Amino acid sequence: MRGHFSGMNSREVRIDLLGSTPEDGSFSLLTACMVNFGRGNKTYLFLANVIERPIPMSDGGVRLRLSIPDDVLRGEVRRAFRIPIDKFSDLQASLRLRDKSHLQLQPLDIGYVGMRAAFSGGSNWKAEEVESIQLSLYDDHITLPVEIRQQRDKQLGRP
Repeated sequence: MRGHFSGMNSREVRIDLLGSTPEDGSFSLLTACMVNFGRGNKTYLFLANVIERPIPMSDGGVRLRLSIPDDVLRGEVRRAFRIPIDKFSDLQASLRLRDKSHLQLQPLDIGYVGMRAAFSGGSNWKAEEVESIQLSLYDDHITLPVEIRQQRDKQLGRP
């Protein structure tokens, strides 16, 4: 559903939903709503509860009164969401180079279409020398073809 912010005070956020809205009780009291919005080139999201029955508007939409959210999070703006990886995680990663040597990586985040990782040691290798990446978690291992799209300082992948 699409809408816009129509007001806010210390107790509530008001959002006007545009056009037709479900009449199935989707917005009953205390229903949790996830709201996402853009500002500039960033995306933000928050969770809040409905605190009053929706107010019908003349255009067929409704005005929602939501509780003030505890947190507003900056969302991912990638094609796919990435999950941060704790530095104490057991996930291990290494790049295999054409000369059969390996470069150990510290995974920083991972998603459906990419990963960001840090590496230590010398950077006397080139991205085109990389053949594959091996990911290991306990006794499970997978080797995948890899394309390095960005390398900056001691990191691979987009921040």
